[in-house]
Amino acid sequence: MPSARKAASTVAKPAVESAPALPVEAEAAIARLRHSLDAVNKELLTLLEKRGRLVHEVMRIKHEFSLPVHDPERERRMIEALLDCSSGVYPRASLERVFASIFEVSRALGRKE
Repeated sequence: MPSARKAASTVAKPAVESAPALPVEAEAAIARLRHSLDAVNKELLTLLEKRGRLVHEVMRIKHEFSLPVHDPERERRMIEALLDCSSGVYPRASLERVFASIFEVSRALGRKE
């Protein structure tokens, strides 16, 4: 019996199947879309960095006047306003998580100074 088990465990697994070949038009469309996604990612980065610089300024003023860094009520209002502007491409809960994460990271920026 032990030899039968060993033989069964050494059976080669089938190779991972590669994705089927796409028509040239589909490959070109995907390449264009990916190029556009890369450009949007760069825009998002630019906007996040702009937001970060503004956060630094707000935090500088808050520290100068000994104001609390975290304002949960303002964050809630900002998220609600953003969700109200959404066209619905992303689920509301997903957008809420994205913006809550951005706000959390922004608060951390303020603590580094």
